Amino acid sequence: MSNAKEEAKEKKLREKEEKQLEKLKSEHGKKLKSLEGKQKKEQSEAITKHKKEISEQKIKHDEQLAKLNLKHGQEKEKLKVKHEDQQRKLKEKHDEQQASLKNQIADERKKKEAAGAAMASPRAGGDDVPAPPPRD
Repeated sequence: MSNAKEEAKEKKLREKEEKQLEKLKSEHGKKLKSLEGKQKKEQSEAITKHKKEISEQKIKHDEQLAKLNLKHGQEKEKLKVKHEDQQRKLKEKHDEQQASLKNQIADERKKKEAAGAAMASPRAGGDDVPAPPPRD
């Protein structure tokens, strides 16, 4: 009987060890799942944080781009105004030169006409010009 008692004892001991092993496996599985869940949560948080940082960087970039575009637009407008002003001044100067040339040409024409008229006019005391007909 002693053999049967020992076998029963061993069987009981094996069953106890198997239960402990199952319990350890179960605990290990739970811990593993917990760690996997934690890891997934951390990864998800890291991804969310990274996406948020990218979004913030994009917003900053868009703001900088808008500022640069505004500055460029303002500089472009200043250059346009400056160019238009230069064009206006050049046109005024050109118009003044044209008017001056026209006046010079008119003055020269008057001088030539006056010189031509002086040559064609009768000399003092001359009878080159016929007298008007007498009136009745």
